[in-house]
Amino acid sequence: MKPVFFILGIHNHQPVGNFDFVLEEAFQKAYWPFLKVLIKHPRIKICLHYSGILWEWLESEHPELIDLCHELLQRGQIELLSGGFYEPILSIIPDQDKLGQMKKMEHFLSHKFRIKPRGLWLAERVWEPGLPKFIHIAGLDYVIVDDRHFLATGLDEKDLYGYYLTDDQGKVVKVFPGSKELRYLIPFQPPEKTLEYLALIGESKAGDLGMMGDDGEKFGIWPGTYQWVYKENWMEHFFSLIEKNREWLRMCTYSEYIAQRTPLGQIYLPTASYAEMEEWALPLNAQEGFHDLMNKLNLEKFGHNAQNFIRGGLWRNFLCKYKEGNYIYNRMLQISEKVQKIDALIGHGDKEEDPPEWFELVKDELWKGQCNDAYWHGLFGGLYLPHLRSALYSHLIRADNYIEVHQHTRPTWVEWQMKDMDQDGFDELEINTDQYCLFIDPNSGGAIYEWDFRPKCFNIINSFIRRPEGYHQKILRLSSQEKTISSNGVKSIHDIEESRIEGLEKILVYDPYSRDALMDHFLAPSTTIEEFSSMTYKEIGDFLEKPYHFQVNRDGQLLNILLSRTCHTDAVDQVYLSKDLTISQGSSLIKILYTIKNEGNTSVRAIFGIEFNFNLLAGHAEDRYIQIDGQSPSEPNLASYGISSGIKSLCLIDKSVGLEIGIHTHKMADLWRFPIETASNSESGFEKVYQSSVIFLNWPLNLKSGEILTYNLDCWVKDIA
Repeated sequence: MKPVFFILGIHNHQPVGNFDFVLEEAFQKAYWPFLKVLIKHPRIKICLHYSGILWEWLESEHPELIDLCHELLQRGQIELLSGGFYEPILSIIPDQDKLGQMKKMEHFLSHKFRIKPRGLWLAERVWEPGLPKFIHIAGLDYVIVDDRHFLATGLDEKDLYGYYLTDDQGKVVKVFPGSKELRYLIPFQPPEKTLEYLALIGESKAGDLGMMGDDGEKFGIWPGTYQWVYKENWMEHFFSLIEKNREWLRMCTYSEYIAQRTPLGQIYLPTASYAEMEEWALPLNAQEGFHDLMNKLNLEKFGHNAQNFIRGGLWRNFLCKYKEGNYIYNRMLQISEKVQKIDALIGHGDKEEDPPEWFELVKDELWKGQCNDAYWHGLFGGLYLPHLRSALYSHLIRADNYIEVHQHTRPTWVEWQMKDMDQDGFDELEINTDQYCLFIDPNSGGAIYEWDFRPKCFNIINSFIRRPEGYHQKILRLSSQEKTISSNGVKSIHDIEESRIEGLEKILVYDPYSRDALMDHFLAPSTTIEEFSSMTYKEIGDFLEKPYHFQVNRDGQLLNILLSRTCHTDAVDQVYLSKDLTISQGSSLIKILYTIKNEGNTSVRAIFGIEFNFNLLAGHAEDRYIQIDGQSPSEPNLASYGISSGIKSLCLIDKSVGLEIGIHTHKMADLWRFPIETASNSESGFEKVYQSSVIFLNWPLNLKSGEILTYNLDCWVKDIA
């Protein structure tokens, strides 16, 4: 049997905004023990990638790991890989940010380790054909993707035991195909299984390389793996077995392999990611059909080859599937465009100057806001985790704050513009003051879908709707399933269906509309909070998510936004509603005047209500709570459920961030409050996640023909630190 080369590429990453205790657990259970075993085996070579988020955290909290990497580099045991510093999906961020993020990682590795990286770790292996040009311009030589990308071109698995050349506009890079088979073997099956697979490569006439590139967290953090990999010595046995078979099995790095072997050929890869990602990106109905088709092909003799040509969705479609991710994405693009304009002005000055220090901070905040995890959802919580979404918003708002402060000559301001912010074909309204940045969608109920409080760099809405997911059927079938650990291996994360919360199926309620603020409801008079919260009620008006007329007027330091619509339904016919927002520069107070007029010939009986959704990130924390008319209710936490009658004011208080959200109504109202909670997938199985608190102020309505009613609200957000 001919010699076989084996490359083990390990990618370590934690999302921007993740909790410190999560990073610490990952360090103690995966990152540190992995290297401690590795250093005991000097013949073993590994290619390592740490995202910039992790490098910065390790510098601060565990510099001993960086010291150990220095030692492993000196011994020639590791090759460090580059990437986008804050782990963006490179293909979807603006071109100047692609290059900026890669250059930042190169600068870090050069400064910290005195090396020039040659290879790129591609976040989530999301490949698009235009990437080679930017990888080449960034000075990188090769990139790691999945075998999936190659198989979709018509190649067979036996054609993938090496690397290929690809280019865009003549800018050439080398591409390595990671093996899905090895991803599922390592470390979930006994080490002998991996060597059996690698031995088959030795019988091939085409190439001589087996390569796996995958997450380092699977070596200790994924369920059951710490016990299996370290306590039961899987890794020790794996490395020892490789050393014993060194006569035919040779571990190397990517750069070492390139130095010894020529490319297998030239190739142009399609837009692709790993197979699981392509399935997750599909809409729910398409996911089910896709899964059924793949299962059917498995039963056919030609199934394996046929599957290579059956594609799932594109990563970009997560931005269509989850509008909450699209909101963040387009906010990011807006900030990037501002940065690009400033960069152009700096670059075209009268003399060559270094950018001001604040501008470098702006770019770094923008790039942090491009971290991929909170833009999509698969096996990990990702977009479903409000603290990750909030972290991206915070960095983007902070970048915007720097820009706005340096572009305004006065400390207070109020501005507005109409623009299609989310690329849906309709213009949205942006209100920009020294206190707030508000985004209002006149085409969708005149609702506020983003409400940024500048002093705290915090989006107080940041909600998430309850929507069906493919794995919800598993929740309905399974109450729980224990992790399986045996001498034969441990379950892959793709096979885990553990339910961590009893009764999780009870919150499988789905929202037919977005959970924003300033949404107008007309409910049947008999509607209860139970019906409203469980989405079993009837909306008798047609204001929700429907187009509103709008008008913006400015009077000195005041901005007035008038949104209006006339309803035409059987129950609420010819009822005119307007909401008039008055916003002042230098003030966090927003005055809202609602006017309702019955222009029809018959009386209208209904419950009229205004819905707000606020997310202070923790539904049950003691330092986040609600007050009603200055008093704490019996259950004050933000995930509480209840009715308060005849109230005038309420406040949501977050002492951890140091802010207060307040609403005062001039006319006594009933308050319905309840949490929006989702059942989502995570690396540990299924879990319940608090997404926002619904604040529903409502009044009984018996509106006679020609009658006019008005409702005044004062809304504010203030710093209480």
